[in-house]
Amino acid sequence: MIYFSKTELNLLAAGLSGTNFEASRLAPFIAIGGIVSTFIRWLVPSILVLLTAKVLVGKGNSRRMLAMTGFAFTPMVGQQLLRVVDAYTISAADLASLTATRAAASGLLGRLVNQAFTLFNLFGVLTLILTAVAVSVNYEATPRKAAFVTVSAYIAYMILRVYLPIL
Repeated sequence: MIYFSKTELNLLAAGLSGTNFEASRLAPFIAIGGIVSTFIRWLVPSILVLLTAKVLVGKGNSRRMLAMTGFAFTPMVGQQLLRVVDAYTISAADLASLTATRAAASGLLGRLVNQAFTLFNLFGVLTLILTAVAVSVNYEATPRKAAFVTVSAYIAYMILRVYLPIL
């Protein structure tokens, strides 16, 4: 919401009438969208890890695995806290520049690279490691096999996000 408040909406260019639109009216919808997307970005990779582990490793407790992946997402809380700090400190011009460079990547390769940087940053790698530990413990798998299951599931998630950006 803080990032959004620093962006300018060019509604006239979007073909809307010249009414005086207040961006603050969108704030509740942005907040709800943020909560829903946070839940989806935990649930979808967790289900992919769960399915991949069931296929490649064998039996394990599904509820326990979902709980463990929930704890494995703890580094993402730190990332979100840093984003809040960043949102308060970044200027509107810097935010517009950053947004323009991220949107400039087009084509399949560009979108894959964007998703790779989004998922496999410092906090994503920490989450990946903790998820691999969770797979190892829950499915009694070797660390190597658990890492393979986890990385495979996250690569599948990355590819899904290229084609379904809502994930």
